[in-house]
Amino acid sequence: MKPTLSDEDQDDLLADPRHGPREAGSHDENGNGRSGLRLSQTLDPVADSGGPLGGPVHVDFSQVDDVESFVTVPEGRYACRIAEVREGETQAGDLRWALRLEVADGELAGRTAAWDGLVWSQRGLGRVKYVLGVLGFDVSGALDVAASDLLDRRAVVEFFVEEYTDRNTGRRVERLAVPFLGYEPAHQADSPF
Repeated sequence: MKPTLSDEDQDDLLADPRHGPREAGSHDENGNGRSGLRLSQTLDPVADSGGPLGGPVHVDFSQVDDVESFVTVPEGRYACRIAEVREGETQAGDLRWALRLEVADGELAGRTAAWDGLVWSQRGLGRVKYVLGVLGFDVSGALDVAASDLLDRRAVVEFFVEEYTDRNTGRRVERLAVPFLGYEPAHQADSPF
């Protein structure tokens, strides 16, 4: 049987919302290496190992996809909970809350689906209002809300695969993203409408 990445390792490969995706072969803060392998890819691109340890290895790199993937669940709609909120700033200096969206139900429960962001800028307030309303906050007037108030709130979230070229490495990167209006209240998940 060919080894594959564990669920925990797959979650670790997700992009950190403050720093973007990790490079293939990079290291985390503890010095642990990251493989950067696609989830559909096994750890065995070797056709013929050629013998004992220390011997030559034959590998056909034309069969190795050159995409760094941070996709841990198939694209689609999932009941999710806000598992973590990280506060930070955009490059323009606006407050940004990075939301870690974790699948709440089904066989993929517990997996991080994606990170999404709420930007507290004049331009971003429309989406902030929409998402907070879906999460159950009263957005009809003034509201005092802390990042921690979002923890464990639930919604049905739509995810799609977003692919781009990393301008620093030139490598193609794919991850799950959430459309602008990709949230709906969790209690409407069973509605046929």
